[in-house]
Amino acid sequence: MNRILIAMASVLGCGLIDACDWLTHDEVVEFADFLMYSDEEHEFETIEDACNFVVTRLATRANLVDVYGRDEACEIGSAALTRGGVIIARIGGLILAHLVAEHGHINAFIPLGNYYCAMSGAESERFREQGILLFQAAYDAHIPEALIPWGQKSEDEGISIDCFTEAAEEHGFKEGAQGIVQILLARENKPWEDIEHWSIRASELGSSSEIIYLASLFERGVGVGQNYAHAAHLLQRTAPFTGEAAFLLGEHLLEGRGVNQDFVQAAEMFHQAADKYHHPRAEYFYGACLARGIGVPSNEVLGVFYLTRAATRGDLDAQCDLAQLMLTGTIIPQEIEGAISYYRDAADHWHTEAACSLMELADSQETLLEKQAYYCQVGAGAGGTINDLATAVLQRPLSEDELMTIALFGVATAQRKYGQLLINQGDDASVVMGRGFLALADINPHQVVFNFSNRPLRLSPFLRVG
Repeated sequence: MNRILIAMASVLGCGLIDACDWLTHDEVVEFADFLMYSDEEHEFETIEDACNFVVTRLATRANLVDVYGRDEACEIGSAALTRGGVIIARIGGLILAHLVAEHGHINAFIPLGNYYCAMSGAESERFREQGILLFQAAYDAHIPEALIPWGQKSEDEGISIDCFTEAAEEHGFKEGAQGIVQILLARENKPWEDIEHWSIRASELGSSSEIIYLASLFERGVGVGQNYAHAAHLLQRTAPFTGEAAFLLGEHLLEGRGVNQDFVQAAEMFHQAADKYHHPRAEYFYGACLARGIGVPSNEVLGVFYLTRAATRGDLDAQCDLAQLMLTGTIIPQEIEGAISYYRDAADHWHTEAACSLMELADSQETLLEKQAYYCQVGAGAGGTINDLATAVLQRPLSEDELMTIALFGVATAQRKYGQLLINQGDDASVVMGRGFLALADINPHQVVFNFSNRPLRLSPFLRVG
């Protein structure tokens, strides 16, 4: 029985064939045969015990380092940590531990430290301490790759900043600039000039998320004075390197927000983000520019092509507009079922206009009533557009239970009606509760009531003439 367990565990080890090129199928089979038919006796109770044994034997084969050398053995162990499941990772960890313990191979310290710090379970804290010690040892040995993990794990901010600075400036590691930005943003009194400097440096080294985040702070006036011009300036610094920054800069140029309004440059930014970075929102906006001739020659067919790409990638407004085009047969052939499918996809992701459109498409009053409660809940999840559903839901007389349900979803109109209904009942408890619902309606920030006959939820560049 034990030998069968060992053989099964050896077969699990075959996963290494996909993770590392150093272990061939024949070697695994040969090793399994050896375990099955050797005279060695091993006592195992579970598959896990057998796996542990096989993993250890595979990881510490005497000829591993002799055949491949320490550096390649270290690469093998590191690859096993990141390219396989639990068993393969365990093999990688044991290879690295063997290199550290038996050969003192300094390059194995960092991947082994990462492995130890990521461990979970009862002994995770002990392994984490060992991992930190490995990072420190690698740092003391002047291994450049140790700068980032030691900077992240050190409890001394000064040491962390020194590590990150050296990593960024001397070795070109973007994680160094990112680490400094994170430290500076965590301070109560934020040094904005330094944050901007290191955000730009991170962008130069290949990470644009920091400068985009900083631009969003200036645009919204969060922690700093609102400054659209400076937000646009920051986006211009990183727009050539990332689709998100190019798209956001395109929005600034389209609206003249912090920069001179320039439709041609806006369309170019959307085009860059759409084609070079496959940014769904940029595909939607560039399609709109083409459809309406904004900054580019008008081309409705090409515009629908980009609209479809954006819808396929999950842009909700694109899905809603494409559904409307399919529904009306505008530009493209009419396709009712396709329109319903796109509306449903968008509505299921909290797009209120799509939910309203689905209710309009209901083929009977009964179907409409069945959908109202669900899409009212969709509107509530959208946060900020729930009252766009109020008129639709409240166009007919509702039962008390229905009215209460919709009021609890946060529709101000329903809160007023239900509150007045309770007050009219006259008893003290109902009056108190009714006044509570009226108070909720008064402080409800979403007071706009929607009219189906003329619903300007948003300016859809595909469906409206500017």
